[in-house]
Amino acid sequence: LEAKRLFTLAATQGHPDSHGKLAEMAEKGELLPGAGPNSAAAFFHHTLAARTARAVSDDATARSESERRAAIA
Repeated sequence: LEAKRLFTLAATQGHPDSHGKLAEMAEKGELLPGAGPNSAAAFFHHTLAARTARAVSDDATARSESERRAAIA
């Protein structure tokens, strides 16, 4: 839960990698204890990771996050 809190804090500051990590945690069911995988949360965080990566001109990350989001959809 501490990792989730720190990634969430960094994500609120616009760090693309933090949204990517939160998406991975959602895919693995690690966002909330006992909750299981959460595709909707993973999709949401991959979307934000792609958008924030584009905003800082990190095209490789934006493309990767967009591809991961498309795989969920």
